Amino acid sequence: MLEKPSIPVAVKFIGGLLPEAHWLLRHAEKEAGWIRFPPRFIQVLANLRLEGYVQLYEDERQMAACVLIGMFGETEARGIVERIARQSGNEILRSMDEIAAEFGNTAAGCLTLPKSKLEIEAVRAAFDALPAVDKEQVIRDAQFFYSGLLASFFQTISIMVHGEKLTALVAQAKGGSSEAFGKAVQIDRTLVTQFRWFRDRYQRAHLEGDAGFLEMLSYRLRNPVFKGKIRYRELWLALAMLDMMGLLDGPLKFRELIDMLHAAGLDLARNGIEDEGYFGKRLKEFRKFQARGGLSMH
Repeated sequence: MLEKPSIPVAVKFIGGLLPEAHWLLRHAEKEAGWIRFPPRFIQVLANLRLEGYVQLYEDERQMAACVLIGMFGETEARGIVERIARQSGNEILRSMDEIAAEFGNTAAGCLTLPKSKLEIEAVRAAFDALPAVDKEQVIRDAQFFYSGLLASFFQTISIMVHGEKLTALVAQAKGGSSEAFGKAVQIDRTLVTQFRWFRDRYQRAHLEGDAGFLEMLSYRLRNPVFKGKIRYRELWLALAMLDMMGLLDGPLKFRELIDMLHAAGLDLARNGIEDEGYFGKRLKEFRKFQARGGLSMH
């Protein structure tokens, strides 16, 4: 389990991931609640050959490591990890704050997913202009970075819908929980095809005629991730990220959480937050949304 990050690190993470996660979630709503990426974006992912990102669900620390490697390169990222491993207490927080500052300076371009045809063509043109040696490094860094980004996105969606991290559901499934297996696959269906343990469990159920397991899995696969229009998409994503980092139910006061979300770029007024009282109402609605398994009442 990851340690709770400092507030500057959390703000950088939310501010970096939220616009892209919101774009993907908005697209999912257009797909009647199914998480289906736009064709042009799927082609970008296919070109990078990111099928192995599902293996990151076995260790959330590896998600963070992939993002670091994509940002700073493998050698420097390894040095950062080793430095933090030798530190403790406030030293770790200071190092993480320094990384957060560097994150904002060097990774801003990396965090912008190419969404339109023009953006994809611009990325392709910039890549084609690079020397061959640099192209190899750019591809490798992008593979690490976007693998971590994709895994983090699905981790966030899992918390929104099931109130549990996808990494936790995968661990429970491997421990024998059929319910966790179904919940995990409902969030990221590629687990059945790209994660060897899940693929083997699914095939064994067929061979053994495990009707109960197959019926449960069929139910999960028939149902979209989200049911109904989500009124506060950005806020739900941001709260899920705070939940993922262990900051939502901690000692932070509502005012501090609101200030963090504002610093991360969330439009408070558009998301129904006028003051601490309204934040409390939105938080209760978010918890009900999680309890209903992604069912919106709006």
